Amino acid sequence: MGITLAMDAEDIRVSTVFDSGGPPAAFEPRQPASMLDLPFVFAQANGIIIHQTGKGRLTAILRHGANPAILLEVSQIVALPIDLTFVSAPRFQFDLLAHYGLPNPEGEKSIAAEDDRKQRVNQNVVTLIDGVMNDALHQGVSDIHIEAYEKHLIVRFRRDGKLYERLRMSAAYSKPVSTRLREYAKIDRKTLSPKNGAFKFQLNDADLAVSISILPRKYGERMVLRIPDAANVDAPLELLGMAPEIQIRLRQVLTGAGGMIIAAGPTGSGVTATLYAALNMLNDAKRNIMTVEHGMLQSIDGINQMQIKNPTAAAIAEAFASVLLQDPDVVMVSEMPDRKTAEIALQAALTGPLVLTSLHADDAIGVIGALRELKVDRMLLGESLRCIIAQRLVKRLCSNCRVPAQAAGSIASRLGFDRGTGIFEPKGCGECDYTGFSGRIGVFEVVCIDDTLRRLIISGGDEAVISSYAFRNNPNLSSAARKLVISGETTAAEAIRIGQRSVV
Repeated sequence: MGITLAMDAEDIRVSTVFDSGGPPAAFEPRQPASMLDLPFVFAQANGIIIHQTGKGRLTAILRHGANPAILLEVSQIVALPIDLTFVSAPRFQFDLLAHYGLPNPEGEKSIAAEDDRKQRVNQNVVTLIDGVMNDALHQGVSDIHIEAYEKHLIVRFRRDGKLYERLRMSAAYSKPVSTRLREYAKIDRKTLSPKNGAFKFQLNDADLAVSISILPRKYGERMVLRIPDAANVDAPLELLGMAPEIQIRLRQVLTGAGGMIIAAGPTGSGVTATLYAALNMLNDAKRNIMTVEHGMLQSIDGINQMQIKNPTAAAIAEAFASVLLQDPDVVMVSEMPDRKTAEIALQAALTGPLVLTSLHADDAIGVIGALRELKVDRMLLGESLRCIIAQRLVKRLCSNCRVPAQAAGSIASRLGFDRGTGIFEPKGCGECDYTGFSGRIGVFEVVCIDDTLRRLIISGGDEAVISSYAFRNNPNLSSAARKLVISGETTAAEAIRIGQRSVV
C-alpha cells in the first residue's frame, strides 16, 4: 500500500492506494471503519480527525505541524483508502469541536484567524517536503526526482532501480518547493545555474545526509535528491548479501597491511554501503582511520571523517594528500576522479596505509581497464592493488508470497540451467505492497591480486585473459546471481540483467 498526494493551490490531500491495482477481490478491511472514531483527547493531542465518507473511503484531517507518522499507524489498522487534508491550527480546532459535537465559543471567528493564502502555501510546502521524505524513506526509495513543468510539479521515486510517478500537483508549488530545498541545502537562489549540495534529514534520531542536484529548466528547476540507504549504511557484510566465502576472502585482505582495495559498480549499486561495512569492521580503536568524502552518509564514532563540499578532482586530491600527513592506518577516499588522485592513492597504498576507494565500473576486471584509461602507471597499479570488489543490486523476492516455478526453455538456456530447474517468481501481498519484492540484495564478485595477476597487470595483459584466470575457481557476478535465483532470493529476469555485463 502506498500514499498518493493530490494538491490544489492551497490544500494537500493524500490518498492511500494499492500501487498494483488494489487488493484481491476477497480482501476485507482488518478493522471496520466505524471503530475508528478516535477518542477526543487522542485526536486533539495528535492533531488528527478521522471519519467515514462512504463508498469505502475514510477522510482524515491533519493539523499543520502534526506528525504525519500518525497516518501510518491508522493504515496499519484499516485497509480502506484515506483522503487526507492538512489544515491550519485554527481550522483544525473548529473542525475538531464540530466533529465531536462540542461547543465552540469562537464559532466561525476561529476560521477567520487562518493565515493568508501565501502563508498557507508555505506551510503546505514544509509539510509536503517532510511528508515526501518520510514516505520515500519508509518505502526504501533511493532517489526523489522533482520536476517542474508548465502546468504541474511532478515528484517521482526510484525504488528497487525503477522510476515511477508518486505525486503530481499544481505548478504554483514549483517555486516554493525549489526555494525551500535550496534553503535546506544552503544553495543561493540568485544563482540559477546547475548546482549540487546536501542537507540533513532526521529519521528515528539519526541525521541522514541527503544530496541534491539542481538543474534549471524552462518552467522551473529539476531537482534530484539522493537518499542514503538508512537500513544498509551501517550493515555488516553479511546483511548486504555477501556470500560467506566472499566475506572470508575480503576479511583476510582487510586485516592485512597496506595496499589498495577498490569497490566497483555503477551508480546506485551499493558500493558506498560496502565501504562503510569495511570501515566499521576495521574500527577497533587500534587504528587511525580517516576518510575523504563528498557525500558523508553517516558519522562514525572513532573514525576521522573529512567532508568535501566542492568535490572537484583538485579538491579531492588536495584533501587526500593532507590526510596522509595525519599518520593514518586506513584511509577511505570516496572516489578517484582523475589520474592525479589515483596515483597519489596508489603510491600511498604501496608504502603506507590501507586505502579503500570506489570506482565506476561494470565489474572487477573493468576496474583494471578504467585505471588503464586514466594512464595510471602499470607497475604502480600492479604493486599497490590488493583486491577488487565488484557489485550490483538485484530486487529481492518477498519471502512471504514468492511462488515456486520452473525455468522455461529460453530462461534456462540463458542462465545455463537445465530445463525445468526450480526457481521462484513474484506474486504480491500486503507485506510487499503487492509488488512481489521487498528491497534489494547485493551480488558480489571479488578478485584478490596474487603474483600471477600482478604480472598480468604490470605487463599489460589482455582483460579476457585476466578474467579467465581470476574466475577460474571463484564466482563472478553472473554465477553469483544464478545462485540467488536457485535460493529464491531473486528472479531469473534479474539474474539475466546482471549477466548481460558479466563474463559467464
